[in-house]
Amino acid sequence: MDRVSVIIATAGEIFLQKTIDDILENATEDIEIIVFMDGYIHDPPLKKDKRVQVIHSEERIGIHKAINASVEISSGKYLMKCDAHCSFDKGFDKKLKADCKENWICIPRRYPLNSDTWERDSKTTDYLYISIPLEKPKNAGRFWERGFNGVRDEAP
Repeated sequence: MDRVSVIIATAGEIFLQKTIDDILENATEDIEIIVFMDGYIHDPPLKKDKRVQVIHSEERIGIHKAINASVEISSGKYLMKCDAHCSFDKGFDKKLKADCKENWICIPRRYPLNSDTWERDSKTTDYLYISIPLEKPKNAGRFWERGFNGVRDEAP
């Protein structure tokens, strides 16, 4: 199946429903969203949708175990992990599949999101690769984040 499975592991994010709504509104093909609530239950409850599956963990298990548990039950050929405070471009799922080859990890361009207006800023972050070391090297580029190296640029 050519489905995109979107994984959201959260431990209490106020924008979770807004993020889910945004994903569902902007997906143009077959999609599933797996929400892992790590040690909490969202209040108010999430809206029911057949494309959204919710997993509850009574105890906190941590982000990595939550993501792995979500991936285990996913049914998509493509996996996308996102935070619970994100907005998406129209047809993001189709674009992801078009740009992704077998066994690739793709990291999309990121924009800061204004949570009040739910609009993106013009600044961007393009990650070049996932990397080690975990400490900032002396020759780090203009933008460095533990576990990731990339450059921050203005939108085209």
